[in-house]
Amino acid sequence: MVDDNLIPDDVTVQVLVQAREHLIAKTFEALKGVKKATVHLYNSTSTAQRKIVFNKSNEEIIALALEGVDMIKKYEINATAFCVGKLAEKHSKMVKKAGEYIEIGSHSYSHTDLLNADRNKLDIEVRLNKILLHNLSGDEIIGFRPPREQTNKRLREVLKESGFRYVLEKNLG
Repeated sequence: MVDDNLIPDDVTVQVLVQAREHLIAKTFEALKGVKKATVHLYNSTSTAQRKIVFNKSNEEIIALALEGVDMIKKYEINATAFCVGKLAEKHSKMVKKAGEYIEIGSHSYSHTDLLNADRNKLDIEVRLNKILLHNLSGDEIIGFRPPREQTNKRLREVLKESGFRYVLEKNLG
């Protein structure tokens, strides 16, 4: 599709790639000629996945994330790291370092279901996480990526009231 110029100018291609340099390099090579793309660098935060799939310690996963930041610098990529607040609290130095080179965005506080959350829960997951990430990174937090990229009217209202400028979402009504 890329080689044959079949992707319309108003379409953003999304790619999910593991945060490993050889895979990132292949991804950017494949995206040459694409006008707009969102590249999700994936780094596991799940304990089971970290231990079973990656066979890495928590420290090794943190090192992998920091290598991802270094690759973003190396390839001169405009990037956003969407952070889960609970994890950002545990790894505040990593968030601070990442914020020096890339945009920090919110991925909710606890990565819970926001579609069925009451207003108090949404305030914690959205508003308080935005403040937390700002305090950790020093950055203005303007982007939000909800868990499973799912939103609804109530969540979008809270996001708008909270001052987010963009949301990566699958609109569910």
